[in-house]
Amino acid sequence: MADIFKIYGKEKPSNKSDTIFSIIGRSEPDLTKSLAFLLHYSRDFLEKYLALVSNEIDLSFIQSFVTAEQRPDIGLDRNRRDIAIFLYYKNAHNNTLIITEAKSLHIKDVSSLLLAKQVAKYFKNESFSDVDKADKKIGVTLTKNKILFSQSNLENFDCIVSVTWQDILHLISDGSDPLLQAYKQEIMDSNFIRTYEEEVFCPPVGDTFSKVQSLGIYCCPADRSLKDAIYLMPRVPVSKVHELLGDLYNITDFTSLKGKGCSVALYKINNSFIVDGDSIAAIEDEILKAKVLQWMDGKNESLKVFVLGEPMNFHKPKFTDGPNNSWNGYFALSQVWGELISKK
Repeated sequence: MADIFKIYGKEKPSNKSDTIFSIIGRSEPDLTKSLAFLLHYSRDFLEKYLALVSNEIDLSFIQSFVTAEQRPDIGLDRNRRDIAIFLYYKNAHNNTLIITEAKSLHIKDVSSLLLAKQVAKYFKNESFSDVDKADKKIGVTLTKNKILFSQSNLENFDCIVSVTWQDILHLISDGSDPLLQAYKQEIMDSNFIRTYEEEVFCPPVGDTFSKVQSLGIYCCPADRSLKDAIYLMPRVPVSKVHELLGDLYNITDFTSLKGKGCSVALYKINNSFIVDGDSIAAIEDEILKAKVLQWMDGKNESLKVFVLGEPMNFHKPKFTDGPNNSWNGYFALSQVWGELISKK
């Protein structure tokens, strides 16, 4: 059974016992430090994490050294590593250094190039003495969304990998160790990670509605603060879909619908990731890559890409109950069954 503690003198007294993780804290830096502790504590969990990072990592290492918030041991810079994992092997040529940079769920700057440059600072041999002891060097970003990276022109290290907090939650869910389950409960109690935050995401699409229909993807600027959802219900001004509404629903009088928005279909969100012009080559599916390039239309911008399932067309269109504008809506499925879309 996992050790439990009771903290007395809390502002809000409770009979609930506290684990070591709730004592450490529930902010992103705190949960990252707790993750580092678990990687040190459990060889099995460490191996699962390494397999998540890369299936090419040799798991026959004889010793691992895990650190959290590691400061440079040489040099004068202040670039602290969130999590560093050094793997020692009988053959020293296999020694591997893995640096994980964790980001808040509310990160705004999602440029793959800038993130790669930040990770590169943690592999500077003039700052950290362990760099020259490792032949293999892997950078990892731990973020809310999957981020694609170009693997060319990396400084100081060999490759960079994107891992999400949801991936970590899945790893923990697979185990029965009580300490890992305590960490999982701490994450859930902190509301830092949830399987999903809303059921239906209803973005305004306007002129891009035809792209959603033809490409089966939806893209928007990656720096928008969006909640995780299961379904996407694109919303378009009625004025732009007169012909579609006439063909699908035999609507010919649009007088009462002037200025409103409408939705005609619901899409399952199959996958999502962040990509930009520097990392577009990292999309392995050539058909999907072509679709994203078509959406980008020559612009080097950072996009969050939603890969959608087949459209589930509504028997009757859904209209906004007031004038349409640029708001992002979030709804429960039960709210979608009605004919009006209300701003939430």
